[in-house]
Amino acid sequence: MADNYDKQVTISRGLFLNYDQQKMIEKFGLRADEQYIYIEMLNQLYRISRESGAVETEAGECRNFNVAMTIYDVLCCSMKNPVLAHQWVTPANLQMLSTSPDTEAFTRKTAEAFSGKSELLWAACEKIGGRRPEISAGADVCWEFDLFPFLPVQFRFWDKDEEFPAQIKLLWDKNTLDFLHFETTYYAMGWLLSVLKQQINLLVL
Repeated sequence: MADNYDKQVTISRGLFLNYDQQKMIEKFGLRADEQYIYIEMLNQLYRISRESGAVETEAGECRNFNVAMTIYDVLCCSMKNPVLAHQWVTPANLQMLSTSPDTEAFTRKTAEAFSGKSELLWAACEKIGGRRPEISAGADVCWEFDLFPFLPVQFRFWDKDEEFPAQIKLLWDKNTLDFLHFETTYYAMGWLLSVLKQQINLLVL
């Protein structure tokens, strides 16, 4: 039986078909043919079936909630002409509400898992196509990624020391909410962190 996350992917797949696909293609300069619209997410190529709305890879349909929901949101719900501000802010600064989720709580377990693995994490960031920013803010590991070719995210990691636990900060362009909903940034962050974990596991094999 499908869980609620899987059900939401199915619902969103159907809703995708209600949107103007040509506008999506033109807005973000996407490659497309009669069968598919193509889009890269963290340098991984995905395709969306123009007939069924399914998000796919070469291996078949992608049912990963974080991936599918982020792609559907940016294609279907972004503003008409979103433009980057080229200014980094925290998720809390994207939506100035007292009910904004605690990013530190969201990333705490992953930060603990990365503790003592800065060199591996550095290699994992490079492996998935990250680039070094000019300013690292004193972080032990600091890389920028293209969530999509038109929307970046910055990852910062401080390893634990005698006084402080390991910490992760994820920064977004100030105009990110013109591209996707606030809650979707957490889907995207969850996927980025899981990809980094996977790459570290592959590096230690």
